[in-house]
Amino acid sequence: MLYAGTGDLRFGSFSFGANGVLKSTDAGETWAVKGADVFNPFYPPSANGFPQYQSIGKVAVDPNDSNKVLAGTKTGLFISYDAGDNWTGPCLANGFTSQRQDTTGLILRDVGTSTEVIVAIGTRGFETPVQPNLNQNGANGLYKASLPASGCPTDFAAISRADNGWPVGTASGAPTPANTLGRVDIAVSPSNNSVLYAQVGVISAASPTILGVWRSTDAGTSWTQATV
Repeated sequence: MLYAGTGDLRFGSFSFGANGVLKSTDAGETWAVKGADVFNPFYPPSANGFPQYQSIGKVAVDPNDSNKVLAGTKTGLFISYDAGDNWTGPCLANGFTSQRQDTTGLILRDVGTSTEVIVAIGTRGFETPVQPNLNQNGANGLYKASLPASGCPTDFAAISRADNGWPVGTASGAPTPANTLGRVDIAVSPSNNSVLYAQVGVISAASPTILGVWRSTDAGTSWTQATV
């Protein structure tokens, strides 16, 4: 089975909204829309009156159970336990409900008898007239939990902290300038799923660039920043 998310998580002022998760059971020849009623493209307007749209940044399938499908969105994580027909969420990886929860990275790790969920929250960190809350990046960072048999994960914990190699303020709940992380993208080594990489953007409307690249060889217990 193949899955694809819809919607634009580039944080442009006029981004395209989600219409759901696309699913193919014939190697991409045909597609069905799943969760159209869940991933509704419209939210309440922003403080400046502009309409807002949902978007799906990442989709991943549980390596231990293909019926479990996860979608990372602007408002957190959604989980289907029946191959996309029904969805639970949004599930938040942290308790910072006043901060944006844009899920820009999603990894599912097979750890033998269970599956770990690693999510990156990576709100851009500077606002626009259309999306004035894009500076609410206090939740930005990496979080890990166990994938349950149903419902939302209940054991999410931050794995990007000042005591394991990240800047002070990461995943603290306090937005910029306390949290210096902008957009966060993550990847896992195809030959060793304990090796993780995170690329982080600088918070700057004038000169967007890379804050740094972090690497972990122990599934997020500790991190080292690479020279860029």
